[in-house]
Amino acid sequence: MGDIVPFLFMATAPIWLIGRIWFLVESFRASIWWGLGVLFVPFIDLIFLFTHWEEVSRPVFLQLLAILLALIPFLFEKPECVLKTYSCSFHSAP
Repeated sequence: MGDIVPFLFMATAPIWLIGRIWFLVESFRASIWWGLGVLFVPFIDLIFLFTHWEEVSRPVFLQLLAILLALIPFLFEKPECVLKTYSCSFHSAP
């Protein structure tokens, strides 16, 4: 499991980022004010999520998928082992 942990982490970051950018694009499609609000005002994205669910449900599910994929290693190993693998995988020399 130790070899797949860095791969899952590296794979989930772009998936989450794509979902987040998609969410932001949908907010700007609704209105420039929604877009600026989602970009700069904390928690306004939750209001936008509930008021425009049909438009942003797919980007939100993509972000949730990325988060779930990042949490998979914690289900199969002790958290201390996973965290150690995360820290070692980024600082170890080849």
